[in-house]
Amino acid sequence: MNAPWYIAGADQAATINTGTYSTPGYRDARHDIVLAMMAWVENGTAQNDIIATKWKNDTTATEVLRQRPICHYPNQAKYDGKGDPDDASSWACKSLY
Repeated sequence: MNAPWYIAGADQAATINTGTYSTPGYRDARHDIVLAMMAWVENGTAQNDIIATKWKNDTTATEVLRQRPICHYPNQAKYDGKGDPDDASSWACKSLY
């Protein structure tokens, strides 16, 4: 399964390489769970979603295969039906109910 799973969480960097400490190419709170937690705790700025990434080659992490938002409950990612389904901007967090 090529589902997006990388959010710069604990121990994920070791899967790519030992020099990685964030999501390669993305050093912001929408792509890095640690930066999202820091922004929330230190500034009171909570993220509505976190973008998960799947690389074409997980050991080099240079080319993105697909990205999806991970939404807070009770929302879930819904495809807009128009854009590239591998691009996170084609998805929105919408209520399950």
